[in-house]
Amino acid sequence: MGTLVFLVLLGGCVSPTFKPILIDDPSSFNYLHGEDIKVRIAGDRSLLMPPEILNVEPVKWLDKTGISPLLRKQLEDFLREYFYQEMLYENYRGMILLKRDELGVYRDTDRRAASLKLGVTRVSEGNGFLRYLVGLGMGRTDLQVEGILVDESSGREIMAFVLRERHLGNSYNGMNPRCISARYCLRLSIEKAALTMGGIIRELWYNMEQAGTPHPLYAVTWER
Repeated sequence: MGTLVFLVLLGGCVSPTFKPILIDDPSSFNYLHGEDIKVRIAGDRSLLMPPEILNVEPVKWLDKTGISPLLRKQLEDFLREYFYQEMLYENYRGMILLKRDELGVYRDTDRRAASLKLGVTRVSEGNGFLRYLVGLGMGRTDLQVEGILVDESSGREIMAFVLRERHLGNSYNGMNPRCISARYCLRLSIEKAALTMGGIIRELWYNMEQAGTPHPLYAVTWER
């Protein structure tokens, strides 16, 4: 009984991100540094202004675990699509959103373009029956996503982030049999990751336009 309680408590703990693979120099996160999410931004404010064109690139698969090729392809497609849809939802002032490798059409224009490079660096399918029958943090799927937003004209990094999501698939103590599927749970994690990062990027751009600073506290001080 004591062992079960320990496993439940362990399963429910907030887990830190793993060492980034896509992102170099992980010690330089300067914008957000939480347990399960870390974000850094460029020091050049001109880079932090919203671009006129945003391209979501195909996803890089950097995880070494044994995920089936079909599930891998599905997760890659989900990740690109959810990030595209979230940025489309957060879009404002006529920003052009691309995800079909059409950036070359705009290379000869004066519009400023940026590309979002995404990578999956950690995947675990968890245990579907533990999720369904026990829940309480046990059997969770595990997903780590990394991303780099790059200025197309200079090749310089605008933003980099690492985000880890673990999910029970809304198991409802055994009342949602879909949570047995790792694909279902990982898709929920991807959706949450896209919502989280879409909101952070949108807030950054909003702060830059409103106050010329990426930091909300500085913006409030400036307004006063």
